[in-house]
Amino acid sequence: MFFTLCILVFLTGCADKRPTNVAALQQWEGKEVTVFFRRDLLGAAGAPIDPTSTRLNHSVVSLNGKMISARMEGIFLDSRYKLNQDDPELRQSVFWIPNESILSVKSDE
Repeated sequence: MFFTLCILVFLTGCADKRPTNVAALQQWEGKEVTVFFRRDLLGAAGAPIDPTSTRLNHSVVSLNGKMISARMEGIFLDSRYKLNQDDPELRQSVFWIPNESILSVKSDE
């Protein structure tokens, strides 16, 4: 019985225990932020683009909103956005953005 208990403790102690949140991004939870996307994933790796640009050839390369949650795999962002640049209507959605897609995050708060 003692041997079985030791094996169980050993096996559960060796499990991959990853934190659910990323400390570097947690500081912005609940705040308004701008998330800039990696240019190479947008097909613009060779183009000289300012890292704080919000548009490239009429395409959005960033997203504004309130960071709901920062996790190991990515962030949840509550965003109000225009579908097209000239669209007068603001839409609202919650986005899941994988960390691999993020170039940088900026907050003015």
